Amino acid sequence: MAEAKKEELEKAEAEKAGASTSRGASLFLRSVQVSNSPPGGGSWDSGSDADVRLKVTLGSTTYTARKIDNKNTVTYDQETGRVSLGDQIEIEVNDADLYYNDPIGKATHKITAENLKSGSVNLKFGSVESLKIDFKP
Repeated sequence: MAEAKKEELEKAEAEKAGASTSRGASLFLRSVQVSNSPPGGGSWDSGSDADVRLKVTLGSTTYTARKIDNKNTVTYDQETGRVSLGDQIEIEVNDADLYYNDPIGKATHKITAENLKSGSVNLKFGSVESLKIDFKP
């Protein structure tokens, strides 16, 4: 009951601020930065940076960004789909290798009125130091 009231308040707040919750927004991946080493120390690969592969799941659709080799900071300009207030996105970042993908971080994020109003969010999880996402009407 309290959760439904909170969502209704967020929706009203977003509408008042000019962020349409009914139309939603397009989700754009902007950048990801991962730590220089995995939690146990050392390097992601034998003496090199991570081979970053980013996956974003919106409902039943999964978008997999191109793998970028030997970079701990990767810049994207990629639209992945549309989201609305209350939608949940699942994010998975791996060090993609030939035989085994080392997990870098995994998270679930619920789209809030603040995300739609500000037009962006910066997430930190696991060994992901920064994942920047933009929302465009």
